[in-house]
Amino acid sequence: MTAGVAAPARRLWPWALFAAMIAAAGFSLWAFVSKLALALSAATVLPLLQMRGFQPGAVNSAQALTALSLTYAAVPCGLKAVALLVMWRSPIGRD
Repeated sequence: MTAGVAAPARRLWPWALFAAMIAAAGFSLWAFVSKLALALSAATVLPLLQMRGFQPGAVNSAQALTALSLTYAAVPCGLKAVALLVMWRSPIGRD
C-alpha cells in the first residue's frame, strides 16, 4: 500500500520543484530530456543484458537474472538516491 501512496508523490515532486524554478518553456525541455533518458537507458541496458546472457521469454541463468535484477532495481535506486541528495541541497524554499 505504501508503494501506491509513494509512487504518485515521487512522480509529482520533481514537477513541483521544476515549476518553481523556471517558466513554461522549461517543461518542454524537461519532457524532452525525460524521453531522451528513457531512450538512452534502453539503448545501453538492453545490450548489456544481452551480453550477460539474458533472453526474454526463456529460461535464464543465475548470472543473467542477477544482471536483470541489478539493472532493474539497484541502478535506478542509486540514481534516485543521487537525485534525492541534489534536491536536498537545492536552495529552493530556503529564503
